[in-house]
Amino acid sequence: MSAAFVRSRELAHPEPESSRFARLIIGGRYFPIQKVAVFLSDFLWLLLSGWAALSRSATHAGPAYLIELALSLAVIYQVSFYLMDLYDRDERAAPYEFGLNLLLACGLVAVVVAAGEKFGLFPRALPLVPQLTFTAVFVVASRALLAQGFSRRRLRRVGFIGGPDARDQLAKHARALEVIGIKLEAIAERFPQIMGSFASAPPLQGLRSVVVEDDRLNTAGAQAFLERCARAGIEVICLSTFSERALGRVSLGSHLLRDLAFPATGWVKGLSDVARRVRDILLGAIALLISLPVWVLIAIAIKLDSRGPVVFTQERVGRDGRRFTMFKFRSMRSDIKVLRGPQWTTHEADPRITRVGAVIRLLHLDELPQLINVIRGEMSIVGPRPFHPLHSAQLESSPYFKLRLAVPPGITGWAQIRCDYSDSVSSHEEVLARDLFYLKHAGLLFDLLVIFDTIRVCIWRRGSR
Repeated sequence: MSAAFVRSRELAHPEPESSRFARLIIGGRYFPIQKVAVFLSDFLWLLLSGWAALSRSATHAGPAYLIELALSLAVIYQVSFYLMDLYDRDERAAPYEFGLNLLLACGLVAVVVAAGEKFGLFPRALPLVPQLTFTAVFVVASRALLAQGFSRRRLRRVGFIGGPDARDQLAKHARALEVIGIKLEAIAERFPQIMGSFASAPPLQGLRSVVVEDDRLNTAGAQAFLERCARAGIEVICLSTFSERALGRVSLGSHLLRDLAFPATGWVKGLSDVARRVRDILLGAIALLISLPVWVLIAIAIKLDSRGPVVFTQERVGRDGRRFTMFKFRSMRSDIKVLRGPQWTTHEADPRITRVGAVIRLLHLDELPQLINVIRGEMSIVGPRPFHPLHSAQLESSPYFKLRLAVPPGITGWAQIRCDYSDSVSSHEEVLARDLFYLKHAGLLFDLLVIFDTIRVCIWRRGSR
């Protein structure tokens, strides 16, 4: 729990649990209850249907073994559903897209289970086709029923006290807030404007939670307002904490220096760095070994497609501002003279991109050689995107930019999977807000979530240029 949230709650007594808006906090963020309901309903169905299917094909197996097989089958299903975007409520796909994704997920399950049968992990007589059919019907029906049920749920009204700039910024994320069951309502810009509301019943027009812009807590009337909220059982949340948990990004402001002012030091920091390094070496080496056949195919294709080296090198800025040479598969023609210097990203029909380059960039395969940077200790599997020195120099004057250099840059990261690549200097603030969110909540679980999400992003070719 962040320090800002704790300090706000010290001044306002916790309201009754039943009056809070429904939410879970996972990885420092509010998590949609509907997504949890969908996941659990799928899991229960898959566990029960898997047990039924396996009990008919493995008649001589004991209950413990059947449970183990049913759990394994449920995990295969749900990982396939995740990779095929069936758990992403933030993007409301058209019915035909959902149907196609479900068909692809079922096909992936069939391939994995067939491989499991070949190696003796599943019984060969497993009636997979009927289970796949019934599962597809269940997925469509259960999501329709849950969507209908949650559509009738009233959004939790949450008040907002702050200036017009912050209000307009939050209005841009109204849809994202609806997904987690919140409807934000501006009630005032300053505390004196609403103190009279406490004389009415119920206070603040029935609101049970209020988000307050951080700098308003240092203005006249803040203490009196917080005392009134404490007596009325109204939850008070700092805007920086609310935005962080609702949107997965920090608010760029002076509170960042307070929140990040006490990093781990001494043996704690050393142990954390060693754990990250060991994890990076293990994951990097495993990924390198698994992907070696792909490296060979890409290298041959690049040499046959155009003249020039297979691997492209470029200087980048790493941890603590140290420069290093980053490796990538060459995806551009080497005989075109670039006059404008390094670009933030490439456009859709960039003439410099080769035919093979277009394919490997689309699937993010051009970044595979960065595994060498990971093993060498210059990069991490997960971290902020490493900038070119010229781009880094352009942004160094921006407030809080250097904070992102406290951790090693990564092949993938929270900002990369949430905001695509930054197209220009003017759009770097959103990336920075996501990078600092990662810096604040970095950990093994968060890194694993980013890695799994990266696989899904690569499958659906998002952010590829």
